[in-house]
Amino acid sequence: MDATAAALEAVGEDALAGQIDRLTQNEDIYVPGANTRLKLRHSNRDRHSFDEVMDAEAPVEHETLRHSAARVVRAHEYFTGAVLEWLDSNADGAAQRAQALTGALTRGLQLVAINLTVNENSQEIFETLNARGTPLTAADLIRNFVFQRLAAEGADTRAHLDDLPFETDFWEKEVSVGATPCSEARCSSTSG
Repeated sequence: MDATAAALEAVGEDALAGQIDRLTQNEDIYVPGANTRLKLRHSNRDRHSFDEVMDAEAPVEHETLRHSAARVVRAHEYFTGAVLEWLDSNADGAAQRAQALTGALTRGLQLVAINLTVNENSQEIFETLNARGTPLTAADLIRNFVFQRLAAEGADTRAHLDDLPFETDFWEKEVSVGATPCSEARCSSTSG
């Protein structure tokens, strides 16, 4: 959404960019004196790069950001470019495309916020919600188990976020286990 707002601002669609901006940024009157207006914050290793790219003024100079190599910054740069390219692909209809994209993001997309009480187990809710959608990785399940155990022992789980090694390439790399399916040609040549 923020990348779309930056792209809209870059093509002079400031009013539409402002509509999108309201989806990601709180208005100043709701966060007086806060260091950021962001409605959503990361609490893991992407926190600083996310905040930096989201708080950057449009047009965002991605390569000059301190965290320019971070995935979240590269993703922001990619989506900004993709939106600009899509808007530019039909110069005569760019205004209509900008309006349609803004409508899709402001009226056609539904986001859900889940506010938990102190007694609710966020890790249990996370696991339940994800059981119906994107498959969890081994690292997700282990991290969830560790946080459940920490919470059960009364530990401050937030204090342990940066201590866990799960958000490294080692834990994020997909590894296949067991026999690899073979093609018909390869299986028939080795079986007979």
